[in-house]
Parts: sequence; C-alpha cells; structure tokens
Amino acid sequence: MGSWFLCPIVLAIVALVLAKSADDTIAAAGGALGGGGLVTAARVIAWIHLAVVGLAVAFGLAVLVGVLVGAS
Repeated sequence: MGSWFLCPIVLAIVALVLAKSADDTIAAAGGALGGGGLVTAARVIAWIHLAVVGLAVAFGLAVLVGVLVGAS
C-alpha cells in the first residue's frame, strides 16, 4: 500500500528486485519450493504500477505546461 502513495517508483523497483531474487531461489530449489505464480503476479503488479506512475507524471507535466503556456 505504501508504494502507491509514499515513494511509488522506489518501492516498485524494490518489488522487481525481490521478485527476481525469489524467482532465483525457487529455481535453485529444483521443484522443492512453490510460489512461481506469486512471483509472476508481483512482477506484473510492479510493472503496472510503474506504468500508472509514469502516466500520472506525464499527465501532470502536460497540465503544468498547458497552464504555463495559457498564462503567458
């Protein structure tokens, strides 16, 4: 929940790094560990999160430029 509001980019990147680490651990276990689906879900959510943040930043910049251009 904190990644959506407090520091969105940093925590999404941390989630991607941890997903990679978990994927490596699962692969090294040779089938003794499960959770590959959860790792995939974490990756998908983190990438969607980064895309949404990117779109929000782009929208915010477009609004700011529009206001600044309209004010002059």
